[in-house]
Amino acid sequence: MKARRDIERRIEKENRKLAELRSQIEHTEAFVQGLQEALRMLPKDENDRAKRRRGIIRPGSDMGKIRDLIRQTG
Repeated sequence: MKARRDIERRIEKENRKLAELRSQIEHTEAFVQGLQEALRMLPKDENDRAKRRRGIIRPGSDMGKIRDLIRQTG
């Protein structure tokens, strides 16, 4: 019976380790996801940064049409 108890204790110990590792994985995944979201907010390069400062408007969009109308009328 001692061998059985030893094995059961070992299983419990390893299950606790597993739970702790899973918790660390979840924490790390959440951290990485936060970093990825932050990265998406930043421009990819200097040209993107300049475009964002100028407020690039897509041609054909409502704002693009308004911009074109204002430019045409002066």
